Order: sequence, then C-alpha cells, then structure tokens
Amino acid sequence: MMRAVARLWCGQCGKGLGFVRLAATAASSQSSGNVDCSTKSPLKKKAPVATRTKKPSKKVIAEISRKNWLDSLTLPLGGEGDVDAECDAEVLAISASSAPSAAVDNAFVIGIDPDFKGALAVLRLEDDRFIPEVFDVPTLKVAIGGTMRLRPDAKAIVNLLKTINAPHGSVAYVENSLPHSTDGKQSWWSSGFGFGMWTGTLLASGISVVPVSPRAWKTAMGLSSSKDESRLVASSCFPSIASQLTRKKDHGRAEALLLAAFGRGLTPQSEWGQTVAKSV
Repeated sequence: MMRAVARLWCGQCGKGLGFVRLAATAASSQSSGNVDCSTKSPLKKKAPVATRTKKPSKKVIAEISRKNWLDSLTLPLGGEGDVDAECDAEVLAISASSAPSAAVDNAFVIGIDPDFKGALAVLRLEDDRFIPEVFDVPTLKVAIGGTMRLRPDAKAIVNLLKTINAPHGSVAYVENSLPHSTDGKQSWWSSGFGFGMWTGTLLASGISVVPVSPRAWKTAMGLSSSKDESRLVASSCFPSIASQLTRKKDHGRAEALLLAAFGRGLTPQSEWGQTVAKSV
C-alpha cells in the first residue's frame, strides 16, 4: 500500500522545502501545503552538537593525585572526633625544591629515617628552645631464606610512639627514598616495607605524615649524599646530643634529626642555625 506525500512550499519566498508523508485519511484532502521557511522543517532536524570538554594535562592530573595522597596522610590538628579542626594540606605539601615555610608553627615535630638502621627524632619547643631527642628504629632478626635479616619490630614501634607522647595531629616528616636500579630485590622490598609500616603506624597513632624525598631535605640543608657530612651537620646543630652521633652507624640518627629540623623550617643557613653555630 502506497502512502501519499505532500510537497511543502515556503509561503513567503516560494522555495520548495521537501516532501512529507501524509496519513491515509488526510491524503485525499491535502496534497501539498505552504509553510514558513523561517520555521524548522520536520525533515531537517539537526542533532544537538555535544560540547567537548578539554582533558586536563598529565601535569595537572599528577598534581591533583599528589594533593589527594597528601590529604589522605593528614589528620586533624584537634583531638579525635574533632570534625571542625582542619589541617591545611597545602601547607604540608613539600615540593622537591623548597623547604616548608617557617609559618608551620609546630611545637612538636618528628623526623624519621625509616630504614631498618634508621631512627626517629623529636624536636620539642620549650622556653623558646628546641629540645632534641633521637631513638633508633626498633628491630628484630628474622630468618629469611636461611639468612638472618633485620626487620622492624612493629609492637616496639607502637610503644615508642606512645612513649614520645606526641599530641594528636602532630606531623612526622618521613624520608621517602627509592632504591637504585642496581640494588637487589631485598633493598627494594626493605625500602617499601619500612616506609609503609611507619606510615600506617603513625596514622593509626594520630600523627600526620609528610613524605619527603632525600633530595628535597638534603638540598635545603646544603648537604651532599655523604653520611658522614650528615653526622657533622647534625652534631653542630644539636650539640646537646652530639655524643650520640659519633659513630659511622649513627648516620640514621643524624638524618632523622635533620629531617625534623627541615620539617620545622630550620636549616644551618637560617637564623637558628647561625645562632647555634655561634653558641658552640
């Protein structure tokens, strides 16, 4: 069965606008019709053009992911359950080229070298003076593949964090180092295990974590990669505990102390460092 069609003409300019099918009942009464070409023809409807949003660059995506990661490591400065207390994640974001601002007014700062032979250092502000304390990372020996290897003692680390009595929301600056490509699988495993254990334990203890690359804090302190240089600088900056930094294996203690100083915005080149150097 064939359906009738009607041709549409513009009533004002006489331009043909095409054909349209008619129902069988209307075919006998209408074979053509006039319409205004200013109106849209039912045969020429245009699909809406979808607006394309600009995809963010890789640099923007990386920056957003970094901020989200830092935010996940940050706890409120108030007590537990204090929803209104906020910790500014922007202030805690440590770039690879600059030290944190001295405006971060923390009277209690923690620095941690998470290596199995590393240490935890604390700087307490008392009577306008920084009182340093340093503790070796608690470890125990475990048989791995027939070889006795050092591993962090998780229970002893929890007890150590209780002992230092850090206020809720205190900040710990933890070195986040990557092993060299030539290192063995044990070095790669140990590096990730130590950093991960400290991060989880600190957050569970109510302490915020700021990961810091070795290049960031050593550049701010004017240091090279020499472990002995770290001991010498830490001894001059903290003469009250210099006796705990005399051995070569004490480099973990020295670096933990300098990490805490870096987190507080204190460097040997700052006014604080110059004052300490003159008093020694």
